[in-house]
Amino acid sequence: MNSAKYHEILQFQLLPNAYHAGYGWKFQQDNTPTHTAKLTQQFFVINNVPVIDWLANSPDLNPIENLWAILKGNVEKMVNNWIMKKKSLSGDDF
Repeated sequence: MNSAKYHEILQFQLLPNAYHAGYGWKFQQDNTPTHTAKLTQQFFVINNVPVIDWLANSPDLNPIENLWAILKGNVEKMVNNWIMKKKSLSGDDF
């Protein structure tokens, strides 16, 4: 994703939804190049978007990274169980 596409998402998704949240909300993002681009930073200033200072590449502090790890583990368990059931029912060796 480039900064122009990110700007478009912020303009048409973030702003309309954030204004429904009222005052006191803050935006969080990591420091990827798209997020730190001049176009993005200008967008935040022009639109008075409060951005939380966040460390770059901090998966321990980013809850979505933990969620993806849990989801991946659950999917792997389900697939492994499915393979074992199929193997035991068919008697085939893979």
